[in-house]
Amino acid sequence: MDCVKGKKKTWSISNLLQTKLFSDLTGYQQLSAKKGEEDKISGVQERASTNLKPVGIASTNAEIATDDIPSDVASVIAGRADLSQEIKDQVVQLLENVAAGRNSPVPGANKYAKSYEIDLGETAAPIALVKQRFLSGSWQQAEDSILGGAGGFSKIRGVEFPNDPAEKLYDSYLIIDDNNIVRVSSKDKKGGAKASISGMVDDITKYPERYEGMFDEEEMKKLYDVVLIIKNPDMDYVAGSSQWYRNGSIAGVLQLGVHTEIINRVQSDALLAIIDSDQQHVSPKQLKANDLHTLLSYKGTDDDQRNDYRIGWHLLAGLAQGIANKINNNPLTDKFFRMCLERSNMIQVKTSLTVTKDTDAAQGGAFFSNFEVIYPPVFTGKILMDPGGNYYATRRPVGKIGFAIK
Repeated sequence: MDCVKGKKKTWSISNLLQTKLFSDLTGYQQLSAKKGEEDKISGVQERASTNLKPVGIASTNAEIATDDIPSDVASVIAGRADLSQEIKDQVVQLLENVAAGRNSPVPGANKYAKSYEIDLGETAAPIALVKQRFLSGSWQQAEDSILGGAGGFSKIRGVEFPNDPAEKLYDSYLIIDDNNIVRVSSKDKKGGAKASISGMVDDITKYPERYEGMFDEEEMKKLYDVVLIIKNPDMDYVAGSSQWYRNGSIAGVLQLGVHTEIINRVQSDALLAIIDSDQQHVSPKQLKANDLHTLLSYKGTDDDQRNDYRIGWHLLAGLAQGIANKINNNPLTDKFFRMCLERSNMIQVKTSLTVTKDTDAAQGGAFFSNFEVIYPPVFTGKILMDPGGNYYATRRPVGKIGFAIK
């Protein structure tokens, strides 16, 4: 496994895909554990077999006009041989119904209710917001606070579905203009999702009035200094590298390592030199000479005998985790991230699907019936700094340190 050891992972789309792979290889279908549904496929198995999250059914990292989302989805899923035509037709019809404000059941959609409500709901939510269909909760408060008042949602220019491992907290972006977006999260508020620092810093920069007074307390100001380093590191920390002199993910960790006094600048330069050398291993004597061996204690690995293992990347991953550990020991860290998110351009949407059952007289179906908007966003988990899956023992970083709801 291409990773360094850490805490037990929460459920994610990768788990769904592993469930699907296991099922494809063995023919085993996971059945429901709910009383009275023991003969039915479990919700997890159903979702794994369909994979209807935006990254599986829509164009990603590109702006799409809201009215064009159903046709875009139809185009993308047309090439998916793993989906039946029945599911493809139902997916498009469900989205078209939201756009049109129709609450008539789509025949047969009751068979895939979990997939549609949880996963397809992430694509349906921005349509419902922009078209103002089946909305409940604090959507008007969100419109007033973020979009300048009544009619704000209808002025949204377009929608983007991000395909970014560092932005698992957000399912879609509502694009206001070239410089402003609203982030939409359909994730369970209990957590598990991760997000990057960049969006948070952008909001603080663009909307300083929302954060007024938040950084007056010295400890809160220090935490903000940390996220600023992650967002805009001093590239002088990698200037001595012929290969990585433009890599902010490396520079940020080295600078934060010095900033948090886990290492000093001499050790930072020594670590960069080891990364530059591209060595698989170095002698314990060399590590101890620079007192870098302690970084390995922050993150163990099972990959040190792999051909692509590099001691430099392992040391950097260890340093990133050590930084996170130290920041998270600050009792104000959770409060800091929570306050930032509550003031950000983010809304949560809880999607509900109404299901009608099969009867002797008629086929059952399903339709999206409610999109409950939660604003300001609410989080019941603990919010902590998290290097996540961005720092590995076997390759260069794939992103910067972020934060996660645990």
